[in-house]
Amino acid sequence: MNIKITDHLYLRSDQYCCWIVRTSTVKTGKSVGKEVEQIIGYYRSPVDALIELLSHRIRTSEATDLKEIISLVCQHNDLMRALVTDIRPKEIMK
Repeated sequence: MNIKITDHLYLRSDQYCCWIVRTSTVKTGKSVGKEVEQIIGYYRSPVDALIELLSHRIRTSEATDLKEIISLVCQHNDLMRALVTDIRPKEIMK
């Protein structure tokens, strides 16, 4: 499995587990402009991976009140709905 979640996040799997990969472009050094991948984490199932993606976004957010957390959850839900229906949400999570 190799599912594009956002412009820089992919959900991948093999017969044993799933993982989320973040892609980025090198900005300095010998490999400037080269696309690199970083594994964010390994998970037992796609559901576990997507739940952890939301948890990670909440833990690393700079939210100062509950409304901002609720907004993150709504964005995540819109993204999951888009993945299921193949319709891109108006605002993609970064």
